[in-house]
Amino acid sequence: MIPHADLVLFQHNVDTFWEHTLASFRDKGGAVACETGCIHCCKVYATCSESEADLLAAFICREPEREIALTDAVDAYIAELNALRAAGAYDALPDDNARISAHFGFDIRCPFLTADDLCAAYIVRPFGCRSHWAADTPDACATATLVQKIQPTEESTDEFVDGLHEAGRADQYADYDDIGRTLSQEETVGLIADQVELALTRRLMERDDASTG
Repeated sequence: MIPHADLVLFQHNVDTFWEHTLASFRDKGGAVACETGCIHCCKVYATCSESEADLLAAFICREPEREIALTDAVDAYIAELNALRAAGAYDALPDDNARISAHFGFDIRCPFLTADDLCAAYIVRPFGCRSHWAADTPDACATATLVQKIQPTEESTDEFVDGLHEAGRADQYADYDDIGRTLSQEETVGLIADQVELALTRRLMERDDASTG
C-alpha cells in the first residue's frame, strides 16, 4: 500500500502535469469540454487502485457526518448497481467492452456526486478521474460515443519535468513514475465503489479492534 503522504504528493503532481497538458492543448486551438457541473464521465465504469481506495476511505472517515453520508451513498450505489446488473443479465455479457457499455447505459451516478453535481471527494479523487479530459462537446460525452480524450504531448511532458527541476524537485519525477506504475500494474484495480467499500470495511474493523483491544 502506498503511504497516504506519497499518494497525495503524486496526485498534486498529476494535477500539475495536466495543467501543462491542457494549457498546451488550448494554445494549439483546442477546446476542453469538461467544466464544473458536467457529470457525464461520473457515470462510466470508473476504477481505482487499493491505495487510492484506502485514501478515499481515510478521507470519508475523517468527519463523522461525512462518514455516515458517504458510506450510505456507497452502500446504496452498490445495491442499485447489483439490481441493474441482475435485471440486465450483466454477467452473461460476452466481454469487458460490452459490460462497460452496459454500465454507462445504467445511467447510475457515482456515489460521491452531491445533489449539486459536485464531487464530495474531489480532493482525493483517483488518477482515472484526474486524468480524464474530453475535447468533444458535452453532447458527445452524453452519448459516450467517439469521445475524443485529450492526450499528453511530448511538449507538455517536458514542461512538467522542467518545472520540477526548476523547483528543485527533480527526484519527484522518478517517484511520480514509480507510483503511477504501481497503481496501474501492481495493485488490484476495480470499480471505485467496490474498492472503497472494501477499504471502509477494513478501516472499520481496525477501528473496532483498537477500541476492544
